[in-house]
Amino acid sequence: MDDDWFEVEDDELDGRQRAFVDHVRSHARNWPECLPRDTTVLVHEPGEELYGDESEEDKGELRLIVDVSDLSEKRVILTLGAFLVEDELLCSAVHNQSYWPEENPSVTTVKSSGDPEELGAIAAAWFEEVLRRPAIGRLGGRSGWSFVPPGSPLPKGYRWMRGGPLPRA
Repeated sequence: MDDDWFEVEDDELDGRQRAFVDHVRSHARNWPECLPRDTTVLVHEPGEELYGDESEEDKGELRLIVDVSDLSEKRVILTLGAFLVEDELLCSAVHNQSYWPEENPSVTTVKSSGDPEELGAIAAAWFEEVLRRPAIGRLGGRSGWSFVPPGSPLPKGYRWMRGGPLPRA
């Protein structure tokens, strides 16, 4: 079994975090167009200062990060994060440098609570749902991208970024 997705040292995680990561990892190998190098684990210990805000009590946090890439140009178009704090989960689009949750109209934020396996299943399904969406981008060097419904034809002036038909050889 290849466990390169969300690679982390065993001693960095407590039992609850390990169960969560293991559950998400077991599903990651089935995610379309997602390689181990697209995934990251960030662990923040209880009491560790986060984001420069000492007023907020920090109970420790685990973040699983997935970069959604433009496969033809090998650049990140969207970064996703699943945050686990005790028995609370937040899945959201995140800033690609700070990994802080941010609003993105294309991605629904999910909040839940429960045991690590339940939350791992929710996070894995959320990541997979977003990763299965076809994405298109504008031609001609103009920036921008968007998701399109599966099976949609390629609109004029756009190219497939991921999830489109395979190019002919």
